[in-house]
Amino acid sequence: MREQSHKDEMSAALRGDFDRLRERGVAVALAPVEREPEPEPTPPGVAVEPPPAERRGWRARLLGR
Repeated sequence: MREQSHKDEMSAALRGDFDRLRERGVAVALAPVEREPEPEPTPPGVAVEPPPAERRGWRARLLGR
C-alpha cells in the first residue's frame, strides 16, 4: 500500500503545481510543441535542382503502378 500512497502524494503535488501555474496565467501543457525547422533560404545566384524523379522498377511499370 505504500506505493499507492506515494502515487497519491505525487499526484496531489503535481495537481497543485498546475493549479498555481494556471493562476499565474501560464499556459499549461504536458509536452512542449515541436516545430518543424524552417528551411534555410537559398543564397542568390545558386541554382536549385529539383529532387530526382522516383524511379519505378520493372514490376511496377509492368503492373501499371
